Amino acid sequence: ARGMATARPAPASVDATGHLLDEVLGGASLEAALGRGLRALVELSGAKIAAILPVEGGDAALETWLPDHPALRERHRPSFLAAVEAVRGIRPWPSGGPESGEERPRVIPLIAAGCAIGSLCLWGGDAARLTAALPQIPRMAGVLACLAAAHHEAARSRAMRREYERWFKTLDEQVRVLERERQKFAAIVHRSDAEVFVTDRAGLILWTNVLLATHAPAAPAAASWIGQGCGAVCSRFSAPGTPSECGDCPVARAVAGNEVVHHEFRRANHAGSRTLYLSAFPIKGPDGLPHEVLVMVQDLSDLEVLRRSESRYRLLFERCAKAIVMVDPGTRRIMMANPMASRMSGHTAEELCRLTLEELHTAQEWPRLAEHYRAGFTEGNLAPFECRIHTRDGAELLASVTGTRYDLDGQEVEMLEIQDVTESRRVEEALHDAEERLRSVVANAPVVLFAIDEDGVFTLSEGQGLVSLGLAPGQVVGCSAFELYANHPRILDNIRRALAGEEFMDRVDVGEISFETWYRPTLGPDGRPAGIIGVSNDVSQRRRLEDQLRQAQKMEAIGRLAGGVAHDFNNLLAAIMGHGELLLRRVAPPHPHHRHVEAIQKAATRGALLTRQLLAFSRKEVLTPRV
Repeated sequence: ARGMATARPAPASVDATGHLLDEVLGGASLEAALGRGLRALVELSGAKIAAILPVEGGDAALETWLPDHPALRERHRPSFLAAVEAVRGIRPWPSGGPESGEERPRVIPLIAAGCAIGSLCLWGGDAARLTAALPQIPRMAGVLACLAAAHHEAARSRAMRREYERWFKTLDEQVRVLERERQKFAAIVHRSDAEVFVTDRAGLILWTNVLLATHAPAAPAAASWIGQGCGAVCSRFSAPGTPSECGDCPVARAVAGNEVVHHEFRRANHAGSRTLYLSAFPIKGPDGLPHEVLVMVQDLSDLEVLRRSESRYRLLFERCAKAIVMVDPGTRRIMMANPMASRMSGHTAEELCRLTLEELHTAQEWPRLAEHYRAGFTEGNLAPFECRIHTRDGAELLASVTGTRYDLDGQEVEMLEIQDVTESRRVEEALHDAEERLRSVVANAPVVLFAIDEDGVFTLSEGQGLVSLGLAPGQVVGCSAFELYANHPRILDNIRRALAGEEFMDRVDVGEISFETWYRPTLGPDGRPAGIIGVSNDVSQRRRLEDQLRQAQKMEAIGRLAGGVAHDFNNLLAAIMGHGELLLRRVAPPHPHHRHVEAIQKAATRGALLTRQLLAFSRKEVLTPRV
């Protein structure tokens, strides 16, 4: 018995840890493992509510609750987060605890490999049981932390692997694209009729295309272009003894400016003058700076004459403001037309080449034009004439047509130049009508329109107002105003004021005629006064009417004054006549003063008659005079 070991039951902590491992390892996923492990911890601690909360920025799958009820989670999550922050020292416990009247939750950090994975929060239940299980819970929480850390690391590894696979796939696709582009570039460059080479920043040739490689370098000792300067390529077109370096090297400019440079230059050699067109394209590195330069050299000497001819053709034919058509004199069919002919007629160039001259003109005019074209084609040149062009949309244009014999690819054709003059004729007619209307208005206007140049000479004199001066329209044109109105200093002063740049209106008298004249200076190209334009209106009749009006106003004022005086005087006469009547009754005829009273009464009667006359004058009444 003494040598035999007594079998003892496993401690409660070992049983709990084993139970926790069984629960954790039995989970099919991390969420299930954490849920089963959390359930085992609840059974051990007797907590009412338990949760595993991840640290900020951690895996959201770590947040596990028991029981997993949304309302319960919403209620207790702020308290659990506050407890986690208080344990970490981020902020102190709020006064009164997480929830008033309730105990604080227990927080156990989940740490794996020295890194905080999350926190285990326990709340409620049997406090004694929870306190007794606290020494075992951190070790059991470590199992959960290691499981969460492993899962997190595995998830991160899988994500990195997917990212690497995506990167390698993108890189492989880009390499394939680059290879295809390289093949395209090689096919174009090696079969190009231009000499192509690549230089470094110093101008040393690093690569050439097939065309340049077939031309041996000028230096006898050089078997290849590789390693030579770019000036050696251009030296083949130079005369012996002349320097091959360019004064303004386009390759150096492409490197210095980091931009594409085009340069055309001429080189003379034993074969004559050669025209070269060089293009330098900088090849940029990862830093954006040019590391190499791709150079293309084209010999345009054989194309110079063709280019000049094409330039003249484009200038005279395609960009001509007139419509140009080439016509076969025999069939009168259009063989070629420029863009302006298409815009004028509304037909495309292909449609015009299927038409004849008869289809281009109106049916009414063609009998007359057919003979005109026949005579012109026989002579070779077509004299200018006007006709109507029938457009595609049915409209008719008035056009001026001329023709010249021309050689087109060895065939004699008639080159017709057609210019649309519809709008110009319309403008000319409108301008002519406007001039006629203006001339009619000016000639019949009861005013004088005049214009004077800077020397004081009349350049315009029109209007019916000249009749009152005894002048005919245009009679004083060419005469000096200073000589014509030498006896009218006020008119001369007005002319000088207007020539000085002042615009004003003044009334002047010429004999018995009064004119109201408006002066306005005209400005030259330099902005200085260059003459005068003016309008004179005969206001003599208006002036007489104004004088009559003023006289009538005076008479009206006198009438009002006479009416007022008559009323006052009549009041005095009434008193005199009343007292006279009383005296006549008291003084009998035998009385020596009777005749004096009668004289007073007669004088008062004559005064009353005068008063009535004054009142009639003030009221503008018609008087009937009597002897």
